[in-house]
Amino acid sequence: DGIDNPPQGAAGGGSAQGASQYIDHPAGRQTPLGNSEVTELNPGKTLVSITCGGGGYGLPMTREAAQVAEDVREGWITRARAKNIYGVVLDSENLPDYPATALLRKTKNKE
Repeated sequence: DGIDNPPQGAAGGGSAQGASQYIDHPAGRQTPLGNSEVTELNPGKTLVSITCGGGGYGLPMTREAAQVAEDVREGWITRARAKNIYGVVLDSENLPDYPATALLRKTKNKE
């Protein structure tokens, strides 16, 4: 299950965020649920389930800059994640700035 055992990365890839679920009450209160429960939903309550993704494969800094940029344009990741995790610098149109990306990755690899 993704709550107690979130997916792990492989070959240097990062782990995924774990799953969670909760009941959202009309007054804004939330009741967390475990990985296997029986519950009753009364009118006005909503069951919210957040699924986990898969773990990453490979070192993020080796992912092609064009692929990272496409993920940003499609809304899968933020510009900040592209820069901080993947070491990809984007221009104002979310296209890779290859010289700046090479410099950032070189700098991050020294850390």
